Amino acid sequence: MSRRVTARATGFLAFSLGMASAYAGPVVPEGVHLSFSPRGQTYFREHLNDVLLANKLDLSHQHWDEIKFVVNDPFRPDSMSDGVRALHDRFASFFYGFPIKTPRVEVKLAGANLDVKFRAMGAVVDPAGPAAYGAGRSNGVVILMRLEGEALRFGVESLRLNDLANPGLFGSLGFDKIASSYTDGAHRTIKAELPVLVEADGKKATMRVLAVRTNLLKTGFETAFDKLLAPKIKVSIDDRELAFDLPAFEAELRGQLPKLNLALAEAVKNYFEKEGKDLIQPSFDELASSLNIQFKIPLSDETANDLTVDLRPKKTEYSRSSRILGLAFDAEISDAKLDGGRGLFPVEGSSGRAKLAGAAADGYDIALAVHPAGINGILDRAWAKGILRDIAMGNDDSGHPTTVKIPRPPLVSFEGQPRPDQANFHAWIGYVVRGMAGILFKGPIPIELDLRVRVETNAKNELEVVFEEINEATLKVDTRATWLAPIRKKVDAMVRSQITKLNKDLVAKRTLLTTIPTLNELIGIPLKLDGAQTEAGNLVLLAEFAPKP
Repeated sequence: MSRRVTARATGFLAFSLGMASAYAGPVVPEGVHLSFSPRGQTYFREHLNDVLLANKLDLSHQHWDEIKFVVNDPFRPDSMSDGVRALHDRFASFFYGFPIKTPRVEVKLAGANLDVKFRAMGAVVDPAGPAAYGAGRSNGVVILMRLEGEALRFGVESLRLNDLANPGLFGSLGFDKIASSYTDGAHRTIKAELPVLVEADGKKATMRVLAVRTNLLKTGFETAFDKLLAPKIKVSIDDRELAFDLPAFEAELRGQLPKLNLALAEAVKNYFEKEGKDLIQPSFDELASSLNIQFKIPLSDETANDLTVDLRPKKTEYSRSSRILGLAFDAEISDAKLDGGRGLFPVEGSSGRAKLAGAAADGYDIALAVHPAGINGILDRAWAKGILRDIAMGNDDSGHPTTVKIPRPPLVSFEGQPRPDQANFHAWIGYVVRGMAGILFKGPIPIELDLRVRVETNAKNELEVVFEEINEATLKVDTRATWLAPIRKKVDAMVRSQITKLNKDLVAKRTLLTTIPTLNELIGIPLKLDGAQTEAGNLVLLAEFAPKP
């Protein structure tokens, strides 16, 4: 299916980035497709931490000002572990006969810090997809993040327990400056798996943590604290205050601290298993914003900051058969120096869907399929800024420099070419007649023709557009440029002869028409451009992640 984009924008779209307003050209729907090959996905299995750190997400340290959760009926027989049951049996006698409702214990942790020393960290695509997590209506992709740690420390400035079902009955109970450390690092590593649903809507990408799965309940922890806050208990009967053996109660409480610590540790572990995704979700919200890509097109030193390309995630997809992970972007080109009174900003072209049929699956890490409308938009802006107005073509037979005038921006197409590294430029040029004969013409002779070019890449991650030939069958000469109608046929023949000679001369040597900058990095990963080809009307850039592991 062909995706044709033909638009000539004349409106004015202002947006604020703390700077001057800019004119934004039309959006190219799914103007860029990123495809991560199986080889490229291996990079994330082995270097996930590098990618996260490059995007300012450090999972080795997390801080929360407050964590609050409620444990309903912690003494329900079928939910009590041996440690909790022992505590219950030990202290129940102290409150025998009290009118106690089924407890609902609120746990408050203030100033919590989690520090992990990771042994390994990686990410893979879950081929089961969103349906396996109850999100069957989603068109997103599930990424499984797998973390393995050899050391963990969980510190809390203060922990307070409050029974919401029996307010005031048990007073205040808690600890200050708790430090809980993992003790089995030499024998068993801490493991966590985070399924993350990645979706996109044309404006932004979202990353939703679906669950947090760990082996925390199977691991041992050692807990210490600086201060115990125990309740003060008084018993009053008919206005008579009776002595309550508080020292005995406190001694008993302290004697049961190992089991109490175990009970609290179990509560915290269960909370992380069930609700931990809410604690780390804000970090993944920030990470998702890195998929909104913006970069500058430095057409020249004078216009280096004028042209901006915004890539906004449109959809995610995963092919089980090819095991390729895809991400499509809507593309928009903005010119900071163009306003509503400066004329048209054409963005046009057509293409189908690139399936990377000509690229070996193990020959690249990432492929970028670019719709020609985006490239034509950049060429339009380059021409508007005078960069493609004149092209030096060497010297003529008399030794005079030959310059071709470009009266309007060229249009590129990647369809119907004999080789996958070729493209077609439809160009309008002005042929300048020099010498005394020049007085017979109103100006440069308008010529319309197609140029076949070759696309190559260089060590600077640039796309080079190299001349191959002029398709003389497409040549159109507007002879009305001459003042004298009787000589128009001769003018036509003269121009065609010169074009044939020019074509022959240019074919005999390598002529670089222009260079186009591409991405140097993606989501914090440096890219090395390896090659370029065309497919289904798209320009496809093949790259590898650099440096390699």
